[in-house]
Amino acid sequence: MKKDRVITFLDAMLPIIMTFLVLEFPKPQHLDFSTLFELRTDFFAYAISFFWLGMMWINSHGRFQNKEDVTDSTLWATVVMLFFASLIPWATEVLSLEPNNRFAAGFYGVIIFLVSFSNLWQYATLHQGKEFQIYLKNLSLDLVIKLIGFVIAITVYPMAILIFVFLAGLFLYVISIHQNKKATQ
Repeated sequence: MKKDRVITFLDAMLPIIMTFLVLEFPKPQHLDFSTLFELRTDFFAYAISFFWLGMMWINSHGRFQNKEDVTDSTLWATVVMLFFASLIPWATEVLSLEPNNRFAAGFYGVIIFLVSFSNLWQYATLHQGKEFQIYLKNLSLDLVIKLIGFVIAITVYPMAILIFVFLAGLFLYVISIHQNKKATQ
């Protein structure tokens, strides 16, 4: 199958998933500064999830560069990744409803890990050799950052999962900028 169909599918599905995030956002009865301040945890969870999905969408386009066709394995990896990604709005809502609940934080973290591992599977179906080894090294560091946040979230401070997901996304963004600069030199 041509890669354009998979890219179109991703381009349709990820924005829909991102839209569901805002649909789950609480609607206050009365709008003023104090009401908005009360929603800070909800907004923080929404923002982290939204931008993490956005970074995933941006990175997914780079995976398909220099590829014309995709295999059935790539299609299945993409479907599995989108399945787990579609759970992010619900996991985000669960966490924002109970920001001090360690189980809710753990659930959110598990969904993030499942999306990350399915991203790895998708990448592995598209790239081999040195290119895959570099990606695996970067993703390993990304997973370590998320794992630290996960452990802190389920033992001490549940909202740590959001902070560390943000840090992991920031790490991957900085690495991609560095690798793009290196590739153009």
